[in-house]
Amino acid sequence: MKVDAYKRDWESGERVLYRGKKYNIRIFTHKEKTTSINFNGKRFEIFINENVSTNDRKTVIENAFRKWYMRTAYESIKERLDYYCKIIGLNYNNLRIKEQKTRWGSCSKKGNLNFNWKLIMSPPWVIDYVVVHEVCHLRYLNHSKEYWAMVEMYMPNYKKAQEWLKKNGLGLTL
Repeated sequence: MKVDAYKRDWESGERVLYRGKKYNIRIFTHKEKTTSINFNGKRFEIFINENVSTNDRKTVIENAFRKWYMRTAYESIKERLDYYCKIIGLNYNNLRIKEQKTRWGSCSKKGNLNFNWKLIMSPPWVIDYVVVHEVCHLRYLNHSKEYWAMVEMYMPNYKKAQEWLKKNGLGLTL
């Protein structure tokens, strides 16, 4: 998709979080029905149908971002999850990306792991902490002394990530 082929609608000046950094967004109109998002490493480019009303634009863009974040979170978290499972020597059953209101991740007795899509807005080392936290639950389904020792073994600075989430977690939103 060539940017020059589309009439630029407006540059919002808004910035969105991705992997712990804020990036500008530019919005372009086009004739296609679907809304798409492209991240070029420097900014987000949003392509939206020219017939979307001004009133609906915000909702359409937020929905497109949510889908993009969920897909990207799945890919990123799966990669880190597979990496840490291999190092730690544990296996999970299923991975799901969800919108959880009060949790960054969870682990079931069956080895199913759930992660909040909003994690993709946090720095990579914070994502790694949450992944390690849940992988360690595959062995210990509690927060015992043994559990925390295992987390610390694979993530020595885990408390820094916990502090980051406490301080910044509520700000991870569209």
